[in-house]
Amino acid sequence: MMHMITTMVGINVLSVDVVSEKVIWILTTLIDFSNLFIALDGGSYKTLVEAQKAGAATLNYGTFI
Repeated sequence: MMHMITTMVGINVLSVDVVSEKVIWILTTLIDFSNLFIALDGGSYKTLVEAQKAGAATLNYGTFI
């Protein structure tokens, strides 16, 4: 009985690991984080390129994700 419970727990952990890995992969490949930034001049810009063209200093935190 104990061997059966141990096997079931092992299969559950394995399936959670595989599913979690796939979900993380899907989220990180489908979402473009490179356009995430904070304009340090207090302005509001839709894109990073727009902020850079305006000469605003930016904190580009999307490049670290």
